[in-house]
Amino acid sequence: MRDLLRFTFLVAALAARPPAAHAETFNVACSATALATAIATANANGEEDFVWLAPACTYPLAATWVVQPDAGNPLRVHGRGATIGGQDARTVFLVNAGATLYLQDAILRDGATTGNGGAIRNLGTLTLERVTVTESAAPQGYGGGLYNTGTARLERSTVAGNTSSVQGGGIDNATAGRLTLVDSTVSGNTGLYGGGIRNGASATLFNSTLFGNGAFIGGGILNDPAGKLGLVNVTVSANAISGGNGGAGIRNEGDLRIDNSIVANHDAPYRDCFNSGTIFGLTGNLIEDGSCPFTGAFTGDPKLGNPSGSPQFLEPLAGSPAIDAGQNPACAGFDQRGARRPADGNKDGFSICDLGAYEKGACGLIGIEGFLLLPFVRWLRSRARVASAASVPRSRLGSGTLHAEGWPLHW
Repeated sequence: MRDLLRFTFLVAALAARPPAAHAETFNVACSATALATAIATANANGEEDFVWLAPACTYPLAATWVVQPDAGNPLRVHGRGATIGGQDARTVFLVNAGATLYLQDAILRDGATTGNGGAIRNLGTLTLERVTVTESAAPQGYGGGLYNTGTARLERSTVAGNTSSVQGGGIDNATAGRLTLVDSTVSGNTGLYGGGIRNGASATLFNSTLFGNGAFIGGGILNDPAGKLGLVNVTVSANAISGGNGGAGIRNEGDLRIDNSIVANHDAPYRDCFNSGTIFGLTGNLIEDGSCPFTGAFTGDPKLGNPSGSPQFLEPLAGSPAIDAGQNPACAGFDQRGARRPADGNKDGFSICDLGAYEKGACGLIGIEGFLLLPFVRWLRSRARVASAASVPRSRLGSGTLHAEGWPLHW
Protein backbone atom coordinates (compact mmCIF):
# COMPACT_ATOMS: atom_id res chain seq x y z
CA MET A 1 0.00 0.00 0.00
CA ARG A 2 2.75 2.42 0.97
CA ASP A 3 4.72 1.87 -2.26
CA LEU A 4 1.58 2.23 -4.41
CA LEU A 5 0.60 5.50 -2.74
CA ARG A 6 4.13 6.84 -3.17
CA PHE A 7 4.09 5.87 -6.82
CA THR A 8 0.63 7.40 -7.34
CA PHE A 9 1.61 10.76 -5.88
CA LEU A 10 4.90 10.73 -7.80
CA VAL A 11 3.12 10.08 -11.10
CA ALA A 12 0.65 12.88 -10.41
CA ALA A 13 3.41 15.34 -9.52
CA LEU A 14 5.46 14.48 -12.58
CA ALA A 15 2.46 14.77 -14.89
CA ALA A 16 1.46 18.15 -13.48
CA ARG A 17 4.83 19.85 -13.64
CA PRO A 18 6.22 21.51 -16.78
CA PRO A 19 9.04 19.78 -18.66
CA ALA A 20 12.47 20.23 -17.10
CA ALA A 21 14.28 23.14 -18.68
CA HIS A 22 17.78 21.85 -18.00
CA ALA A 23 17.91 18.07 -18.11
CA GLU A 24 19.39 15.47 -20.41
CA THR A 25 18.33 11.85 -20.78
CA PHE A 26 20.62 9.02 -21.85
CA ASN A 27 19.28 5.65 -23.01
CA VAL A 28 22.42 3.58 -22.78
CA ALA A 29 22.85 0.51 -24.97
CA CYS A 30 24.19 -2.69 -23.43
CA SER A 31 27.77 -1.67 -24.06
CA ALA A 32 30.53 -0.59 -21.71
CA THR A 33 31.73 1.85 -24.37
CA ALA A 34 28.29 3.45 -24.65
CA LEU A 35 28.15 3.79 -20.88
CA ALA A 36 31.59 5.43 -20.73
CA THR A 37 30.46 8.00 -23.30
CA ALA A 38 27.31 8.80 -21.32
CA ILE A 39 29.31 9.16 -18.09
CA ALA A 40 31.74 11.63 -19.65
CA THR A 41 28.92 13.76 -21.09
CA ALA A 42 26.80 13.73 -17.94
CA ASN A 43 29.72 14.85 -15.78
CA ALA A 44 30.33 18.01 -17.79
CA ASN A 45 27.07 19.22 -19.35
CA GLY A 46 25.94 21.38 -16.43
CA GLU A 47 22.48 19.76 -16.43
CA GLU A 48 20.44 17.33 -14.38
CA ASP A 49 20.98 13.95 -16.01
CA PHE A 50 18.80 10.86 -16.29
CA VAL A 51 20.65 7.69 -17.28
CA TRP A 52 18.56 4.65 -18.26
CA LEU A 53 20.59 1.45 -18.45
CA ALA A 54 19.65 -1.47 -20.67
CA PRO A 55 17.40 -3.92 -18.78
CA ALA A 56 19.30 -6.80 -17.16
CA CYS A 57 22.54 -5.84 -18.95
CA THR A 58 25.98 -6.37 -17.43
CA TYR A 59 28.36 -3.43 -17.70
CA PRO A 60 32.01 -4.37 -16.93
CA LEU A 61 33.70 -1.08 -16.09
CA ALA A 62 37.15 -0.32 -17.46
CA ALA A 63 37.37 2.64 -15.08
CA THR A 64 35.55 3.73 -11.92
CA TRP A 65 32.26 5.54 -12.57
CA VAL A 66 33.12 8.94 -11.11
CA VAL A 67 30.19 11.24 -10.34
CA GLN A 68 31.21 14.91 -10.49
CA PRO A 69 29.40 17.93 -8.96
CA ASP A 70 28.42 19.17 -12.47
CA ALA A 71 27.45 22.65 -11.26
CA GLY A 72 25.28 21.19 -8.51
CA ASN A 73 23.06 19.10 -10.82
CA PRO A 74 22.19 15.56 -9.69
CA LEU A 75 22.73 12.34 -11.63
CA ARG A 76 19.82 9.87 -11.64
CA VAL A 77 20.59 6.34 -12.78
CA HIS A 78 17.74 3.89 -13.47
CA GLY A 79 19.38 0.49 -13.52
CA ARG A 80 16.38 -1.59 -14.65
CA GLY A 81 18.03 -4.68 -13.21
CA ALA A 82 21.44 -4.05 -14.77
CA THR A 83 24.69 -5.19 -13.17
CA ILE A 84 27.62 -2.79 -12.95
CA GLY A 85 30.90 -4.54 -12.20
CA GLY A 86 34.36 -3.40 -11.19
CA GLN A 87 35.96 -6.61 -12.49
CA ASP A 88 37.78 -7.06 -9.16
CA ALA A 89 40.07 -4.22 -10.21
CA ARG A 90 38.41 -0.95 -9.20
CA THR A 91 35.78 0.80 -7.11
CA VAL A 92 32.47 0.79 -9.00
CA PHE A 93 31.24 4.28 -8.01
CA LEU A 94 33.10 7.30 -6.67
CA VAL A 95 30.74 10.13 -5.69
CA ASN A 96 32.87 13.21 -5.28
CA ALA A 97 32.27 15.96 -2.72
CA GLY A 98 29.48 18.23 -3.94
CA ALA A 99 28.08 15.56 -6.28
CA THR A 100 24.68 13.87 -5.98
CA LEU A 101 23.80 10.37 -7.19
CA TYR A 102 20.39 8.67 -7.12
CA LEU A 103 20.68 5.01 -8.14
CA GLN A 104 17.75 2.61 -8.51
CA ASP A 105 17.27 -1.05 -9.37
CA ALA A 106 20.85 -2.13 -9.96
CA ILE A 107 23.44 -4.63 -8.80
CA LEU A 108 26.94 -3.38 -7.97
CA ARG A 109 29.49 -6.14 -7.70
CA ASP A 110 33.14 -7.15 -7.98
CA GLY A 111 34.50 -3.82 -6.82
CA ALA A 112 38.00 -3.72 -5.37
CA THR A 113 40.34 -1.03 -4.12
CA THR A 114 43.61 -0.64 -2.26
CA GLY A 115 42.01 2.37 -0.56
CA ASN A 116 38.53 2.82 0.92
CA GLY A 117 35.22 1.73 -0.58
CA GLY A 118 35.29 -1.53 -2.49
CA ALA A 119 32.06 -0.94 -4.40
CA ILE A 120 31.21 2.68 -3.50
CA ARG A 121 33.16 5.58 -2.07
CA ASN A 122 30.78 8.40 -1.23
CA LEU A 123 32.04 11.87 -0.43
CA GLY A 124 28.87 13.64 -1.58
CA THR A 125 25.17 12.75 -1.48
CA LEU A 126 24.11 9.21 -2.32
CA THR A 127 20.70 7.51 -2.45
CA LEU A 128 20.33 3.82 -3.26
CA GLU A 129 16.89 2.30 -3.84
CA ARG A 130 16.46 -1.39 -4.50
CA VAL A 131 20.20 -1.76 -5.05
CA THR A 132 22.39 -4.74 -4.17
CA VAL A 133 26.03 -4.13 -3.25
CA THR A 134 27.91 -7.40 -3.23
CA GLU A 135 31.16 -9.34 -3.69
CA SER A 136 33.37 -6.28 -3.29
CA ALA A 137 36.47 -5.74 -1.19
CA ALA A 138 38.78 -3.19 0.38
CA PRO A 139 41.67 -5.52 1.28
CA GLN A 140 43.86 -2.69 2.57
CA GLY A 141 41.23 -0.14 3.58
CA TYR A 142 37.79 0.57 4.99
CA GLY A 143 34.32 -0.26 3.71
CA GLY A 144 34.26 -3.40 1.62
CA GLY A 145 30.84 -2.50 0.20
CA LEU A 146 30.39 1.20 0.97
CA TYR A 147 32.70 3.82 2.45
CA ASN A 148 30.81 6.97 3.42
CA THR A 149 32.00 10.38 4.58
CA GLY A 150 29.09 12.24 2.98
CA THR A 151 25.35 11.65 3.22
CA ALA A 152 24.15 8.18 2.24
CA ARG A 153 20.64 6.73 2.30
CA LEU A 154 19.86 3.10 1.46
CA GLU A 155 16.24 2.11 0.97
CA ARG A 156 15.05 -1.46 0.30
CA SER A 157 18.65 -2.31 -0.53
CA THR A 158 21.06 -5.13 0.30
CA VAL A 159 24.73 -5.01 1.26
CA ALA A 160 25.98 -8.60 1.28
CA GLY A 161 29.13 -10.66 0.85
CA ASN A 162 31.64 -7.82 1.01
CA THR A 163 35.01 -7.77 2.80
CA SER A 164 37.34 -5.27 4.44
CA SER A 165 40.62 -6.26 6.03
CA VAL A 166 40.36 -3.32 8.45
CA GLN A 167 36.90 -2.04 9.37
CA GLY A 168 33.38 -1.90 7.99
CA GLY A 169 33.12 -5.16 6.05
CA GLY A 170 29.77 -4.15 4.61
CA ILE A 171 29.62 -0.42 5.37
CA ASP A 172 32.10 1.96 6.95
CA ASN A 173 30.47 5.22 8.02
CA ALA A 174 33.50 7.36 8.73
CA THR A 175 34.10 10.81 10.22
CA ALA A 176 31.37 13.33 9.21
CA GLY A 177 29.35 10.57 7.52
CA ARG A 178 25.55 10.60 7.77
CA LEU A 179 24.11 7.17 7.08
CA THR A 180 20.47 6.05 6.93
CA LEU A 181 19.21 2.52 6.24
CA VAL A 182 15.50 1.97 5.65
CA ASP A 183 13.94 -1.45 4.92
CA SER A 184 17.40 -2.80 4.09
CA THR A 185 19.59 -5.80 4.89
CA VAL A 186 23.28 -6.14 5.71
CA SER A 187 24.41 -9.77 5.66
CA GLY A 188 27.37 -12.06 5.10
CA ASN A 189 30.01 -9.32 5.25
CA THR A 190 33.36 -9.59 7.03
CA GLY A 191 35.79 -7.05 8.48
CA LEU A 192 38.31 -6.86 11.28
CA TYR A 193 36.31 -4.22 13.16
CA GLY A 194 32.60 -4.09 12.42
CA GLY A 195 31.66 -6.97 10.14
CA GLY A 196 28.34 -5.56 8.98
CA ILE A 197 28.63 -1.87 9.83
CA ARG A 198 31.30 0.22 11.51
CA ASN A 199 29.91 3.60 12.57
CA GLY A 200 32.23 6.42 13.51
CA ALA A 201 29.82 9.30 12.93
CA SER A 202 25.99 9.43 12.67
CA ALA A 203 23.88 6.44 11.60
CA THR A 204 20.17 5.60 11.86
CA LEU A 205 18.58 2.26 10.92
CA PHE A 206 14.85 1.66 10.49
CA ASN A 207 13.11 -1.66 9.76
CA SER A 208 16.39 -3.29 8.79
CA THR A 209 18.04 -6.66 9.34
CA LEU A 210 21.67 -7.55 10.04
CA PHE A 211 22.64 -11.22 10.08
CA GLY A 212 25.51 -13.55 9.26
CA ASN A 213 28.25 -10.91 9.42
CA GLY A 214 31.63 -11.61 11.01
CA ALA A 215 34.52 -9.68 12.56
CA PHE A 216 37.20 -9.75 15.23
CA ILE A 217 34.99 -7.42 17.31
CA GLY A 218 31.55 -6.01 16.53
CA GLY A 219 30.20 -8.79 14.32
CA GLY A 220 26.95 -7.09 13.34
CA ILE A 221 27.67 -3.48 14.29
CA LEU A 222 30.62 -1.66 15.84
CA ASN A 223 29.70 1.80 17.14
CA ASP A 224 32.93 3.68 17.82
CA PRO A 225 33.41 6.16 20.71
CA ALA A 226 32.57 9.06 18.36
CA GLY A 227 29.58 7.20 16.91
CA LYS A 228 25.95 8.12 17.39
CA LEU A 229 23.78 5.19 16.38
CA GLY A 230 19.99 4.82 16.36
CA LEU A 231 18.05 1.59 15.79
CA VAL A 232 14.26 1.40 15.37
CA ASN A 233 12.61 -1.97 14.69
CA VAL A 234 15.91 -3.55 13.73
CA THR A 235 16.77 -7.26 13.89
CA VAL A 236 20.40 -8.18 14.65
CA SER A 237 20.89 -11.95 14.60
CA ALA A 238 23.46 -14.72 14.12
CA ASN A 239 26.56 -12.63 13.58
CA ALA A 240 29.97 -13.81 14.79
CA ILE A 241 33.28 -12.60 16.19
CA SER A 242 36.67 -14.18 16.83
CA GLY A 243 37.85 -11.76 19.54
CA GLY A 244 37.01 -12.19 23.21
CA ASN A 245 33.94 -10.35 24.52
CA GLY A 246 33.75 -8.24 21.41
CA GLY A 247 29.98 -8.10 21.03
CA ALA A 248 28.94 -10.54 18.31
CA GLY A 249 25.71 -8.64 17.66
CA ILE A 250 26.51 -5.08 18.71
CA ARG A 251 29.63 -3.58 20.25
CA ASN A 252 28.78 -0.09 21.49
CA GLU A 253 31.56 2.27 22.52
CA GLY A 254 29.66 5.49 21.76
CA ASP A 255 26.03 6.60 22.01
CA LEU A 256 23.35 4.07 21.09
CA ARG A 257 19.59 4.58 21.07
CA ILE A 258 17.61 1.41 20.44
CA ASP A 259 13.83 0.96 20.29
CA ASN A 260 11.56 -1.99 19.43
CA SER A 261 14.54 -4.08 18.32
CA ILE A 262 15.94 -7.61 18.63
CA VAL A 263 19.55 -8.67 19.28
CA ALA A 264 19.78 -12.44 19.48
CA ASN A 265 21.25 -15.78 18.38
CA HIS A 266 24.92 -15.03 18.99
CA ASP A 267 26.97 -17.91 20.32
CA ALA A 268 28.42 -17.85 23.84
CA PRO A 269 30.84 -16.70 25.09
CA TYR A 270 30.81 -13.87 22.58
CA ARG A 271 27.38 -12.58 23.55
CA ASP A 272 24.74 -10.49 21.87
CA CYS A 273 26.00 -7.16 23.08
CA PHE A 274 29.02 -5.41 24.57
CA ASN A 275 28.75 -1.90 25.95
CA SER A 276 31.39 0.54 27.11
CA GLY A 277 29.44 3.61 26.02
CA THR A 278 25.90 4.84 26.62
CA ILE A 279 22.73 2.95 25.68
CA PHE A 280 19.27 4.47 25.86
CA GLY A 281 16.10 2.52 25.13
CA LEU A 282 12.85 4.44 25.20
CA THR A 283 10.75 1.32 24.53
CA GLY A 284 10.98 -2.43 24.86
CA ASN A 285 13.84 -4.37 23.28
CA LEU A 286 14.84 -8.02 23.35
CA ILE A 287 18.50 -8.79 24.10
CA GLU A 288 18.37 -12.58 24.21
CA ASP A 289 21.23 -13.23 26.65
CA GLY A 290 20.83 -10.01 28.67
CA SER A 291 24.39 -8.96 27.91
CA CYS A 292 23.48 -5.27 27.58
CA PRO A 293 21.05 -4.55 30.41
CA PHE A 294 19.27 -1.23 30.17
CA THR A 295 15.80 0.12 30.85
CA GLY A 296 13.15 -1.64 28.81
CA ALA A 297 15.29 -4.59 27.72
CA PHE A 298 14.18 -8.16 28.34
CA THR A 299 15.61 -11.58 27.54
CA GLY A 300 14.54 -14.76 25.79
CA ASP A 301 14.70 -16.61 22.49
CA PRO A 302 12.89 -14.57 19.80
CA LYS A 303 12.30 -17.75 17.73
CA LEU A 304 13.31 -16.29 14.39
CA GLY A 305 12.83 -18.17 11.14
CA ASN A 306 15.27 -18.59 8.27
CA PRO A 307 16.12 -15.67 5.97
CA SER A 308 13.53 -15.04 3.26
CA GLY A 309 12.24 -12.21 1.09
CA SER A 310 14.14 -9.52 -0.78
CA PRO A 311 15.80 -7.77 0.94
CA GLN A 312 16.01 -10.72 3.28
CA PHE A 313 14.32 -10.58 6.69
CA LEU A 314 13.92 -12.91 9.67
CA GLU A 315 10.29 -13.61 10.53
CA PRO A 316 9.43 -14.32 14.18
CA LEU A 317 7.75 -17.71 14.33
CA ALA A 318 4.56 -18.54 16.19
CA GLY A 319 5.05 -18.17 19.92
CA SER A 320 7.90 -15.69 19.62
CA PRO A 321 8.06 -13.27 22.57
CA ALA A 322 8.88 -10.51 20.04
CA ILE A 323 5.32 -10.60 18.65
CA ASP A 324 3.13 -7.76 19.95
CA ALA A 325 5.88 -6.85 22.43
CA GLY A 326 6.78 -3.37 21.19
CA GLN A 327 5.33 0.02 21.99
CA ASN A 328 3.15 1.65 19.37
CA PRO A 329 4.23 5.29 19.97
CA ALA A 330 7.74 4.37 18.74
CA CYS A 331 6.55 1.93 16.07
CA ALA A 332 8.12 2.56 12.67
CA GLY A 333 4.72 2.62 10.91
CA PHE A 334 5.61 -0.07 8.34
CA ASP A 335 7.77 -3.17 8.49
CA GLN A 336 10.69 -4.09 6.26
CA ARG A 337 8.38 -5.52 3.61
CA GLY A 338 6.28 -2.35 3.51
CA ALA A 339 3.38 -3.93 5.44
CA ARG A 340 1.61 -1.59 7.84
CA ARG A 341 2.33 -1.67 11.56
CA PRO A 342 0.97 -2.42 14.09
CA ALA A 343 -0.87 -5.71 13.50
CA ASP A 344 -2.41 -8.27 15.81
CA GLY A 345 0.30 -10.90 15.42
CA ASN A 346 -0.76 -13.12 18.33
CA LYS A 347 -4.49 -12.87 17.55
CA ASP A 348 -5.51 -11.60 20.98
CA GLY A 349 -7.64 -8.78 19.61
CA PHE A 350 -5.06 -6.02 20.13
CA SER A 351 -2.82 -4.58 17.41
CA ILE A 352 0.59 -3.97 18.95
CA CYS A 353 3.88 -3.37 17.19
CA ASP A 354 6.31 -6.31 17.08
CA LEU A 355 9.97 -6.06 17.94
CA GLY A 356 12.38 -6.24 15.03
CA ALA A 357 12.07 -5.56 11.32
CA TYR A 358 9.14 -7.91 10.60
CA GLU A 359 5.52 -7.40 11.68
CA LYS A 360 3.73 -10.72 12.22
CA GLY A 361 0.20 -10.82 10.83
CA ALA A 362 0.64 -7.70 8.68
CA CYS A 363 -0.15 -7.78 4.97
CA GLY A 364 0.94 -5.75 1.98
CA LEU A 365 -1.32 -4.45 -0.77
CA ILE A 366 -4.22 -6.82 -1.56
CA GLY A 367 -6.64 -6.85 -4.45
CA ILE A 368 -9.57 -5.10 -2.78
CA GLU A 369 -7.33 -2.27 -1.58
CA GLY A 370 -6.07 -1.76 -5.11
CA PHE A 371 -9.64 -1.77 -6.41
CA LEU A 372 -10.69 0.85 -3.87
CA LEU A 373 -7.76 3.04 -4.91
CA LEU A 374 -8.69 3.09 -8.60
CA PRO A 375 -11.12 6.05 -8.37
CA PHE A 376 -8.49 8.04 -6.52
CA VAL A 377 -5.86 7.20 -9.15
CA ARG A 378 -8.23 8.24 -11.96
CA TRP A 379 -8.94 11.52 -10.16
CA LEU A 380 -5.22 12.22 -9.86
CA ARG A 381 -4.74 11.59 -13.56
CA SER A 382 -7.59 13.93 -14.40
CA ARG A 383 -6.11 16.64 -12.20
CA ALA A 384 -2.71 16.16 -13.83
CA ARG A 385 -4.14 16.58 -17.36
CA VAL A 386 -5.77 19.92 -16.59
CA ALA A 387 -2.97 21.24 -14.38
CA SER A 388 -1.71 24.67 -15.30
CA ALA A 389 1.83 25.32 -16.41
CA ALA A 390 2.63 26.92 -13.09
CA SER A 391 5.94 25.86 -11.67
CA VAL A 392 5.82 22.81 -9.44
CA PRO A 393 8.79 21.94 -7.19
CA ARG A 394 10.57 18.91 -8.51
CA SER A 395 10.20 15.65 -6.69
CA ARG A 396 13.58 14.48 -5.54
CA LEU A 397 13.75 10.76 -5.13
CA GLY A 398 14.75 9.65 -1.68
CA SER A 399 15.01 13.15 -0.22
CA GLY A 400 12.08 12.75 2.17
CA THR A 401 12.64 12.79 5.90
CA LEU A 402 11.63 9.70 7.82
CA HIS A 403 10.37 10.02 11.36
CA ALA A 404 9.24 7.37 13.81
CA GLU A 405 7.31 9.24 16.48
CA GLY A 406 9.95 11.67 17.65
CA TRP A 407 12.97 10.07 16.01
CA PRO A 408 14.89 12.52 13.83
CA LEU A 409 16.46 11.22 10.65
CA HIS A 410 19.87 11.82 12.25
CA TRP A 411 21.18 12.80 15.65
